[in-house]
Amino acid sequence: MAPRPPLALAVGTALVLALSGCGQAPAPEADVTPTEYIAAVQGLLDPPAQIASSISERARGTDAPAPTRERLREMVATARSRLASFRALRLPDPALRRQRDRLAGAYARLIPRMASVAEALAPTRGSGLAIADGLASVGARADLRAAAGPFLDALRQLPSAASSPSR
Repeated sequence: MAPRPPLALAVGTALVLALSGCGQAPAPEADVTPTEYIAAVQGLLDPPAQIASSISERARGTDAPAPTRERLREMVATARSRLASFRALRLPDPALRRQRDRLAGAYARLIPRMASVAEALAPTRGSGLAIADGLASVGARADLRAAAGPFLDALRQLPSAASSPSR
C-alpha cells in the first residue's frame, strides 16, 4: 500500500491551488444595472452616516456608549473598501460612469476627514483624576468639533458631486 500524504499537506495544497485560482477561469465581470448602482451608492453612504450619527449623539450629550476605537477604524476601513468596489463597477451607461467618477472623487476626499473624526470620537481612557479627566474631556470635545466641521462639510458635498454635470 502506497503511503498517503498527511491530511495537512493535502489540505494545504488544495488551499494554495484554490487561492491561486489554478484550474479556474476568472469570472466575467457583468455590467451593473441601475438598481445595483443605487444599492452600491447606498452602501457607500453607510459608514459616513454611522460616523455622523455618532457625532450627533456626542453633540447631544447622550449617554449612549461611543463606538470603540476599533469599530470606528473598521468604519473607515469599510469606507475605503467600498470606495474601491464602487470605482470598479462596470457601468454600460456613460452618464452613470461620469456620475460614479464624480461621486467617487468626492467620497475619496471625505475619507481622510472621516478618519480624523473617528480618532476624535474614539473613547479615551481616563487618568483617574477628576480634574485631569475634565480637562481631557474639554480637549476631546474641542478635537471633535475641529474634525467634525470639515467632515460634515465634505459629507454635505456628496449629493452635489453626484448631481453636477462636470467637475
